[in-house]
Amino acid sequence: MADTKIDWIKNRLRENNYSKSEVYDMFPQFQAETDSYNWREGSYTRAVRQCYSEMVADDEIEDEELEDEVIKLEANKQRITDKNNYLRKVNRENYRQYNLLEEMCATLDENLKNYSDKYFSNLSSVKEIKTKNTDKKGILCLSDLHINEIITPSYANGNAWDLNVLCCRMRKYISRATKIFKNEGVKELYVFCLGDFVGECRRIDKKMALMTSSVNASMILVSLLSKVFVELSKSFKLNITFVAGNESRISSIADMGGNSMSSLPVIASENWDWMIWNTLKMLFGDKNKNIKFIMPNNIIQSVVEIPIGKDKTFNALITHGHILKGIPNDKTVGNILQDYAHRNIRIDAMFIGHYHTSRLSSFLQMCGTMKGGDAWTSNDCGFVTRAVQNIFLINDDGSLEGIGIDLQNYNPNEKYVLDKELEIYNDFIIQPYTSVVTIKNLV
Repeated sequence: MADTKIDWIKNRLRENNYSKSEVYDMFPQFQAETDSYNWREGSYTRAVRQCYSEMVADDEIEDEELEDEVIKLEANKQRITDKNNYLRKVNRENYRQYNLLEEMCATLDENLKNYSDKYFSNLSSVKEIKTKNTDKKGILCLSDLHINEIITPSYANGNAWDLNVLCCRMRKYISRATKIFKNEGVKELYVFCLGDFVGECRRIDKKMALMTSSVNASMILVSLLSKVFVELSKSFKLNITFVAGNESRISSIADMGGNSMSSLPVIASENWDWMIWNTLKMLFGDKNKNIKFIMPNNIIQSVVEIPIGKDKTFNALITHGHILKGIPNDKTVGNILQDYAHRNIRIDAMFIGHYHTSRLSSFLQMCGTMKGGDAWTSNDCGFVTRAVQNIFLINDDGSLEGIGIDLQNYNPNEKYVLDKELEIYNDFIIQPYTSVVTIKNLV
């Protein structure tokens, strides 16, 4: 390409503020002024681009397009870096979760082998209890045990909660319930485990109230409940079922904001309540003919069909209670009942925990807590809460009778004794603790 033609193109670029598009449109003028009628427009366009590149190389102009490309490349590089940082963060969290589960499984495996051989080898000797559908049935509720938490009397209006208190209140509860059920001629019990057996360890106030780790607490509760169920199986045929609580979530994977949690089984089962129930189910197996574990049809809310006669059932809806909004009553549960009515499922009564209070009504049964009031319920909310757990009688006509067993005061000498090898898991116990609470007046 002749120098005159190159100079012409470069001069036109300078005159037009280095705009290649402006110079592209000057092709007819280029032909006339440089006598280049034999040039095609494609050759001219390439020549303009070549001249522009030479001027950029000579630092005569700054290539804005090149700067834009550099900016885009840097932005893409930063985007990739951000994605990698996020993936590394997710992987670290997954690795921590994996290590937690691996350690938990190793601890469980080691302890359960010894525990199973020691305490479950002679269960077949328990005499099988024969029952009929027309027999009166009993319901024993266990809710909101929060076994890994500790409550000091000075922060909760005199109420105390630790491993000793749990063993004492559980002893009183089972003794009173057994006496009532026997007096009423009950031979078959349904045990409703309503969740939050282990308290959460994510909120800072909850972390400060922990007396032991969640894994250790779960092992302690497996030991205690196995003793309770073996004892009850000598007098009653047991049907044990459960739902998962919101505070027993192992990690934040199941969180959906506030108290909401996913009901997808693979996510909702990441829960200490699920692990404790399945551990007990695995330990008992089919060794005891009077103990049956009923798998819930949904671990967030489940319908338990209790036979009360020929082709007749009492349908109990159990859920922890966190799915309800506000303080629930018989009126506010209408939406849930409509859902079951749409599926042609009759619900005779609903049993919940979560609210740490006992309330017996014609339909919605709030089953209380063995834990009693803590700093949050007593001071922040101003509730007057006592340790109460409810039991129920179901008659052959389908009528339901509820009884609240007050566990606030107890005899500290009457309690379940945990195994020595499990006592080491209890890192901190209130000593001494208050066993009697007296409310003098309410202002």
